[in-house]
Amino acid sequence: MKTSKFLVALLAGMMLVSSCDFFRSMLGKPTSEDLERMRIEAEAEARARFVRDSILQAKADSVAYAQALEAMKPKFEGRYLVVVGSFLMESNVEKMVALLAKEGYHPQTIHFKNGFDAVAVSGYDTFRQAYQSIDDLTEYEFAPEDIWIYDIEQGLHE
Repeated sequence: MKTSKFLVALLAGMMLVSSCDFFRSMLGKPTSEDLERMRIEAEAEARARFVRDSILQAKADSVAYAQALEAMKPKFEGRYLVVVGSFLMESNVEKMVALLAKEGYHPQTIHFKNGFDAVAVSGYDTFRQAYQSIDDLTEYEFAPEDIWIYDIEQGLHE
């Protein structure tokens, strides 16, 4: 009986004096040092994953931005665009595009930074060619009186 009391007291004393790490290591479980190291490694991996994801997202955003810029560029070849109308209301733009399409043109809409949308019918490398095109257009019955030439190098469009 004294031996069992002694063993119980010894075991209780060992538990009080020794740490949980001692028993955890005896059982093959990770100690507090192991747990801290695993936590630090997990945080480092999470930071690395965040950086990788951020870089991938930035690349995707830059590709999307480049595609959006490309889509906003005038599709006609040439520096000078012959514009047959400029409108604030989208419905007027649609009417002009439909009218020009009915007449056999392939109009293009250009959005300007001031909020106006212009409808162009052609593009030319020289101002002289564009001006000649205006003379040709005014012969048609559908042609508005305010046809003008837009130089894309002005950068007024988006």
